[in-house]
Amino acid sequence: MQGSTSNGTTGRRRHVRVVSRLVVRPDPPAPETIHLTPWDLRMLSLDYIQKGVLIPKPGGGELHRQPAVVIVEHLASALARALGRFHPFAGRLVVDERAAGDDKSITVSLRCTGEVAEFVHAAAPGVTAANIAGSMHYIPRDLVASLFALNGLARADAASESENGGGSRRCSPRSVPGPAPVAAAADGVCAAHRVGCRGRVKSLPLAGYVGNAVVPCRATATAGEVVGNGLGWAARLLNRAVAAASGEAALVGESVTRWVREPRLAYNADLLGGVAVVGTGSSPRFDVYGNDFGWGKPVAVRSGAGNKLDGKTSVFEGRGGGGALGLEVCLAPETLARLVADGEFMDAVTEP
Repeated sequence: MQGSTSNGTTGRRRHVRVVSRLVVRPDPPAPETIHLTPWDLRMLSLDYIQKGVLIPKPGGGELHRQPAVVIVEHLASALARALGRFHPFAGRLVVDERAAGDDKSITVSLRCTGEVAEFVHAAAPGVTAANIAGSMHYIPRDLVASLFALNGLARADAASESENGGGSRRCSPRSVPGPAPVAAAADGVCAAHRVGCRGRVKSLPLAGYVGNAVVPCRATATAGEVVGNGLGWAARLLNRAVAAASGEAALVGESVTRWVREPRLAYNADLLGGVAVVGTGSSPRFDVYGNDFGWGKPVAVRSGAGNKLDGKTSVFEGRGGGGALGLEVCLAPETLARLVADGEFMDAVTEP
């Protein structure tokens, strides 16, 4: 196989028993430093993106008859080959501090010099696929969270600065002041959304770019307006907000230029500016159910504990396609109970 793997240590997590940790080492690429865009830099203060697909066990063929350790080695080998072609995904965030007189600056870049990636083989005794992809009414948050690594870490926690003697220094966004509170009317309803520029803004981003390409937008109305005008009216309000935020390349370019002049990190607290807030992320444009490793179509798509807060909704394409959407909604228990009791909402929902 291309690349190599080696066994690491074992450990335990709630619901999940780590069997082994494999170090996946792809064939080293030519050394390269990738400078991050303002889209990437403003996201350093957020949690790691944690997305996963639930796939069935191999259902036939030679691989189906192999022990688990052989199947794991097969997947790790495939990951090594993939990282050999897409080496930036195994790169490391590096911080460089520069000073010119009284002017000091910090740059964060992605350094690609053939670093390794970790592949975790774990077991979840007593957990079934139905526990993860079952009824929409209740999926234990700690169960799904235990399936993901790097819980509680912001992206900038991975950034370090090489120093003389081989040491490193952490660069944490938590030392940067957060946003000021946003005032809202008592009956205000706000929907915050990060709008993807891919496919919406001509010539942006550039071909081959795989980093972030999003601009924020916000639609605000009163609760009375939403109830009185209906969900169709609310949907059109959101549609206009998305179109205004991403419709013109010049406007998107100006937002990037403005960030360079006045850099501001993104915080999940930005979504908490109103009494009733719904924030959406992810996108139905991603072919999440096309991740077939030869074992069949994924059963479900789930995300981890990162960037979760009351009112956060992750949007995926529906498993059946045809324009259907899959929603992963994070709500307080009492709010969720009222939502599933809403007949108008449930008429548009198909339970898994």
